[in-house]
Amino acid sequence: METKHTSFGWDQLLTGSSTGYMVFVSQAKNTPPDEANKCVFANPSSETLTGFNPAVGATYSGIFGNEYDANQKERTAYFSHSGKICQLTESRLSDELVLVSIIETQDPPFANLMPAYSNLLWKEAEKTMQFGGWIWNPDHAKVEWSEGMFRLMGYDSGELKEQRLNIDFWAKHVHPEDRDGFNRQIEAIPSYIGSYILEFRIIDNHGREKSLYLKGQNVSGKKPGSIVAIGTAFDFKANAGTA
Repeated sequence: METKHTSFGWDQLLTGSSTGYMVFVSQAKNTPPDEANKCVFANPSSETLTGFNPAVGATYSGIFGNEYDANQKERTAYFSHSGKICQLTESRLSDELVLVSIIETQDPPFANLMPAYSNLLWKEAEKTMQFGGWIWNPDHAKVEWSEGMFRLMGYDSGELKEQRLNIDFWAKHVHPEDRDGFNRQIEAIPSYIGSYILEFRIIDNHGREKSLYLKGQNVSGKKPGSIVAIGTAFDFKANAGTA
């Protein structure tokens, strides 16, 4: 059954405000997975400040560039669609709804610009240097890729929306001659201390062979004793100008 959130009682007040307001469905226990993190209300000011119009139906990460973090109540964000730097304040309206208030800020001192622009800088660096970022949670095998990682593997970032990204999916793209070594190295990652390097070939979605240089490190997960593997992968032949 479709979950609907159509009336908040204060729609008219928020619609006429110069402050941007967006309401998102949170990941509550009874929220259908395909509804979680979707925007269900956005006043005109919020669409002007973020540059997303229409915003209703878009995901939290699609608008703000990162996943919702219940512990992060305030932060600064740069919106490339509008060219504006805004202060975001988040508050929970109910078990299922989260309100994000958006206020444009004056340009902060240069030393404070990096958090606002870091997401854009990362994307531009990926395009220029032909690399991608990845995050792997060994507890449930889930893998997350940055836009650059999708490009390395021969996909558009939205092309795999219905595909569960995990190590098995990644391994299917590894060159058959390197697959056994890749699987052994992946299995050993949770035991690694410090940074580590993997080298292997892949066959991307367009049938092109690429040689990847993967550098990663393990960081502490949310559960005591758990780890999350994070890192980058480069097409080193392309960067060397030999591909």
